[in-house]
Amino acid sequence: MNENKLYKKIVFYFCLSSFLLCILLLCFIHQSYLYDTVIVIFVVMIIFLNLSILYMILFKYLKNHIQKFIYQNFSYLQKNIQKLIKGKDLKLLDFHHQKIEILNQMFYKYKNTSHTNKPIIDLSHQDIAMFTCLHRNQTTHFSMNMQSLLGLDFQQWQTLKRSPDQFQNYIINLQKQMNDDHMVEVNEKFLSIYIYPLEHEFLGIIIDRTQDMIKKTYLLKQLKEIESKSQIDSLTQIYNRKGFELHVQNCLCQNHSKGMLVALDVDNFKCINDNCGHQDGDKVLQLIAQFLTENSSSQDIIGRIGGDEFLIFIPYTLSMVSLEKKLQYFIEAFRKTLSHYYQDYHVSISMGVAFVSSSINDYPTLYHYADSALYHAKKTGKNKYFIHHDNI
Repeated sequence: MNENKLYKKIVFYFCLSSFLLCILLLCFIHQSYLYDTVIVIFVVMIIFLNLSILYMILFKYLKNHIQKFIYQNFSYLQKNIQKLIKGKDLKLLDFHHQKIEILNQMFYKYKNTSHTNKPIIDLSHQDIAMFTCLHRNQTTHFSMNMQSLLGLDFQQWQTLKRSPDQFQNYIINLQKQMNDDHMVEVNEKFLSIYIYPLEHEFLGIIIDRTQDMIKKTYLLKQLKEIESKSQIDSLTQIYNRKGFELHVQNCLCQNHSKGMLVALDVDNFKCINDNCGHQDGDKVLQLIAQFLTENSSSQDIIGRIGGDEFLIFIPYTLSMVSLEKKLQYFIEAFRKTLSHYYQDYHVSISMGVAFVSSSINDYPTLYHYADSALYHAKKTGKNKYFIHHDNI
């Protein structure tokens, strides 16, 4: 639908709405029609319908104008970029925006510089540098902040700026080193380089994105800290269920054939909470976590998955003799550490062990066997360990 048809429709519905409003007004002026509610309601409905249609047509009319305005301005931008690359005269954009005006300045100064022997491009924006290498007359034009942006000393800069070929090779080499974020680290700065090689010219823009990188690094650090805290049990400062499962699964993905899972549970722990209070119960859990940390290898993964249940994943192979010796030491050491609670409430620990094998190489299955072994140890008297041998 073209603009003329839209305009005619707007006029038509406006006139129709005005006419119906006049009829409604006459109904109120002449008392004889005032009581004919059917006519009044009908006229009001027709007016409402006409106003709705008029609103939609106006909206479409304005939308077309806005789209046309945006298209024209961006067409100007596209044409100017093409002219810049071809070295033609530039027609600057006629609408105001901070970034567009920066481009306008670049275009204007590039145009004035490329026809002279002046080696400097005046550019007020400190985070953006511009350069052109003219191979026909062996000259290089650059913005005044180019040396500081690249972080070059006097000797390096003098060598590069005298030779367009050396400068071009230097810039191309930097661009090849850019990462996936389109940035390269140069003398403690992070730069984005955009080059446009032509037949006899080599031009481009360098943007200092150091501040962007600092903000990104800070945010990533914050996210990492938040993620790390979400995996740590606040009471014992060892892994919680989520953190433990994640690290064990990663370990199993790297090695499917080695390792074992030890499930540990405090016997009669409820008696401590019921008789001594939850503060004593928390202290006992902290003591257990501290003991496990101090008596485990740096490779071992330790976690509290809830209540008084702890897990230890050992990602390497132990002989049966060494394993049984370690488990027995845990039982006796805990009994001494918790001697007061052991004497009064028979508080001790029970453990169940399951091994990683070719058929048990994922966390859920491994945990199932270790938990079953723990259940068997508690069921047969507590204060002991049980090793599941079927899956060795």
